This record gives sequence, structure tokens and C-alpha cells, in this order.
Amino acid sequence: MDAIAVIGGGPAGSTIAALLAQRGFEVQLFEATRFPRPHIGESLLPATIEALELSGAAEKVRSAGFTVKNGATMAWGKDHELWTWYFRETNKKQPHAYQVNRDEFDQILLQHANGCGAQVREDTRVDSVCFEGTDAIGVEIEGEIQPASYVIDATGQQSLVARQQDAKSWDEDFRNLAVYRYYCGGTHMPDDASGNILVESVADGWLWKIPLKDGVSSVGVVADRDSALRAIRAKSLESWFEDVLTSSEYTSSFLAQAKAFGPCTATRDWSYQASQFTGPRHCLVGDAACFIDPLFSTGVHLAIYSAVIGAALVTTTLRTPNLASLAAEAFEREYRQHYGHFRELARLFYGSNRSVDSYFWKARQITGEDQYSPRAAFVRAVSGQTGSGYERTTLSHGVLPNSFLDELTTLETNRRERQASFSELKDATELAVEVDSTIEKVALFMGETFEAGQVLRRKGLDDIPISPFVADVVAFLQRRSTTISQLAESLTNHGWSSQQIASSLPTTLQLLYVEGIIH
Repeated sequence: MDAIAVIGGGPAGSTIAALLAQRGFEVQLFEATRFPRPHIGESLLPATIEALELSGAAEKVRSAGFTVKNGATMAWGKDHELWTWYFRETNKKQPHAYQVNRDEFDQILLQHANGCGAQVREDTRVDSVCFEGTDAIGVEIEGEIQPASYVIDATGQQSLVARQQDAKSWDEDFRNLAVYRYYCGGTHMPDDASGNILVESVADGWLWKIPLKDGVSSVGVVADRDSALRAIRAKSLESWFEDVLTSSEYTSSFLAQAKAFGPCTATRDWSYQASQFTGPRHCLVGDAACFIDPLFSTGVHLAIYSAVIGAALVTTTLRTPNLASLAAEAFEREYRQHYGHFRELARLFYGSNRSVDSYFWKARQITGEDQYSPRAAFVRAVSGQTGSGYERTTLSHGVLPNSFLDELTTLETNRRERQASFSELKDATELAVEVDSTIEKVALFMGETFEAGQVLRRKGLDDIPISPFVADVVAFLQRRSTTISQLAESLTNHGWSSQQIASSLPTTLQLLYVEGIIH
């Protein structure tokens, strides 16, 4: 069998290469540069560390001496006072993450992939992916085709496959530019917030200050691309950057005794998605598939998360080919939902800021007439995503339209009321399923592979994976209104034992009722 070709040695490429090599596949990883390579410092999320546990790289990251990050401190929202949220508020298992020097972090992951058995070839640029019809058959390097049984595009914002296929769609809501540089010395937040990322809104956009190890800070600004470019052309990149930094209240004070070193670097920060993340013999992971505004430090998290589910997709495609199509659909759906969650949260958070009065912020305010209903917007931001949990805290510090807040209050109140009223359901009560709920056969992510399963699908919400028992309960209730005893009888006739029904039916009905799936 030909090797699996991974293009790109960043966090996504290294992680998927390590996972696949651990599963016995022959993996070749092609990296255009030689590590360590310069890369902007990164602020990780706890869920990133949890995902790295799966590849075995987490302990190596923990032992590297990176700055411990307990949460984030912000000057953002209703006013310009500093406020802090901590990971421990919502994640007891992993109460902190790290501020990493990406040159060192990326090298750790690449060396880990090599140690797992992946053949790592640095200084090797892939020119294109070779296709026969829709099937990827290898990669082209200096005019020669290297055959591959599967190709993984982990080329970052180069987006090799999407560029080849003219399949990159830019996001007009996040048409920004990022400029950053490094500082040595200075101060930061005190006590257990000392390792937090600082995010501060200013008239031109927002600033970050990430305290890296050895007294170095990564400092950057995210601004509207067009207005920033006009100002940079009128002055210079460095002088514009210094002007924005001087306009800040907190970031500039923390850097008062710090010294800048190295050049100012500008990078396009315009969010995008590829129109398709998969093909019969290829997939896109990390920034090669999509990129979202860095407000919530989700870049590396999305890269490693996509590598984990991407490794399951490749494993399923090559070892259980009859599930390949469903697995590709599931990979794309899971990755887009995860991306959409963070995109919607960033959009809402931008729109809720009132701490600065400027054109930049007024242009991003959310009105009552929005592309999503307030309820849908909130659900997109907070539902069904593990490893986050901070959404309600962050949104509560902003100013959102009354229509949004009313819908949010109604949504949460209804759920509490249904939880409280479930005990009032009697056997005489007739139950039925809401009309917009359907049962769909899909592939479900099960760790190392995708497996055949079922989900409950509702319009505008994330799918809910369900067991065969729950699927039968929903199916019976979809056919006709029925009482609890009649439902139990139907389940018995369908082959479920009285013990299974007694142990599972009450919990199933409570979940379905509280979530508004049955009434």
C-alpha cells in the first residue's frame, strides 16, 4: 500500500501524522521549511491539551516550561474596566492551558510525529496534489509524483488544495488585518492571572498581549483591513502600530518598561472556509480548511481537533471503506459545526462591545435585524461543543440587542421549567415528538474511527447522537401520540427487555422532554 501523504508540519499535520503512524500506517510528512521556524506566539485552550493527550504529545508540551495560562483578562464589553474569566470555572479536569512559543511548540509536535514512526521530510515543498478525477493519487515534488493512498492537506493558510480548486470562500464579517511584534520585560496581571492573555479593545480594533516564557511578550493588534492599510500607507507599519499601542490604557502601561525587539510583522487575518473539506482520498485539516478570527485563541485548537477527527476519517476510509462516504460527511459536519461555534461566538462578542466608541465597533454592532434569529445565534454559539464552557461568561460582559436577550431568557427559562415539570408527567399523559425532529443514519466519531450510528436532527441545532433504544423511542412517538405504558408495550414488542425499558426509559424521556424534543 502507498504511504499516506501529509503536507505541512504544523500542529495539524504533525498531530494527524503521529496518530496515523501510531495506528500502523506508513506516513510521509512533507514540510517546506526546516524547524524550528519563526511563528507568532500562541495562546492555547485547555481543550487543546486534552486533544494532545490522544497523540501522546501533551506531556512533552507540559514539560517545555511554557507560561501557564489560567484564563483571559479583558477590557471589553459594557465599559473599559478589566475583567477576568478562568478556565477552572468551567473545566475542572483541565483548569489551565499554556502560552506557547510556536517555533518550539511546533518543533515538539513534529519531533513527536517522527518518534511515532512518521517519515518527516523537511525542506521539501509540495507543488501540487495530483488527482485522477476526484481521487487524490499523490503529490508532486519538483516535477516528480510521489504516489499516496491518501493525501492530507495541512498547509495552513497556503490552503494548497483549496487554492488548486479555487474553493476558498472569504468571510466578509471578519475582514481584518493583524500586526504583531515582540517585547522583552514589562509587567502583566498579578497573581494567578499573571499568565493570562490580555485582550483590550481600542478605537482601531483590539490588542493582545501574550506573556511567553523568559520575560517575552507577543503583542499584536487586529484591525479593519482597509482602514489599517490606508493608515499604514500614510505613515509606516511600525509607526501605525505604535500609535495604536499608545491609544490603549492597559496594554501600553504593562509595556511601559518593556523594550521592543524584532520587526513589526503584518499578516492577513481575513477569515475563510474551503467549499469542501474532503474528497474520496483526501481531506483538509487546520487552516488549510478554514481560519477564524483569533479573538478566542482557537487557531491551534481547531488545527489539533481537526487532526484528531481527520485521523479517524483516514482510518475509516482505508480500513472500513463501506463507511468512507458517511465518515467524510461526518468529518465535514463535525469540523464545520466546531468552526461555526467559534465564529458565531466571535461575531456576537464583537457586536456586544461598547467599551470604545469608534467606527470600527459601530460597524460591528449587532442589531435586531440580523442574519440569524437571536435564539439561533445563541444556540450556534453555545450548544454542543465540549472544551469551551466560557461562552455565557464572556457574552454577559457585553451589550447585546434586547431581542437577543429576550430570546435568550426565554430559551433558558423554558428549559428550567421543563426540567421542573418533568416529574408531573403521568402515565395518562400523551407524548409526541416535535415535528422538526428526524432520525438520520450517519457515521459517528468514536475516537480512532467513525462507526455507523444514528442522530436526532433538528433544524438549526447540532445533531444529537442517540442509541438504538432512544431511536426506537423517538420513532414510536413520531408515529402517533402515546402514553408511557403504551410506549413501554411497543418497546417490549420490538424486542427490548423489561429490565432495559425500566432502566433506560425514564432517563430517555426526561432528556427528550427537557430538550423540547417531545411534548
